[in-house]
Amino acid sequence: MSTEENKDLVRRLVDAINNQSLDEPDILLDPDFRLNGEPVSLADFQEFVIWHASVLTELHISIEDIIAEGDKVVARLLRQGIHQGWLDVQPTGKPTTTRGIYIFRVAGGKLVEAWDTWDELGLLEQIGAVWKVEASEEAGSA
Repeated sequence: MSTEENKDLVRRLVDAINNQSLDEPDILLDPDFRLNGEPVSLADFQEFVIWHASVLTELHISIEDIIAEGDKVVARLLRQGIHQGWLDVQPTGKPTTTRGIYIFRVAGGKLVEAWDTWDELGLLEQIGAVWKVEASEEAGSA
């Protein structure tokens, strides 16, 4: 597959998550898909999509950048939603904006692996679960 076709797989996956199109992962994800080295079944992935949309209502993920080379696709994502409970924090109803990066590997026309990282600390700050310490505060307490 071309790098453009590989990028299109990622775009289609993001669209499926945004639209909660639960059949689309069957087409896009390899049955032996792995996330951060761990196997994720198609059923588990579908459950994750449903859960994600319940803890962040009005969930929308945007691709800010997408880069492909060989069998890898890197996507810088923006996730927005209304907090309804996440990371053991009671629902706040606060709007959240979080950025993350995914690296996907493509083989046989499907996404076979992904590694991700998200700014979860930023999310916790937005919902008031942790407090941001400013550099001037740190200097004043020394």
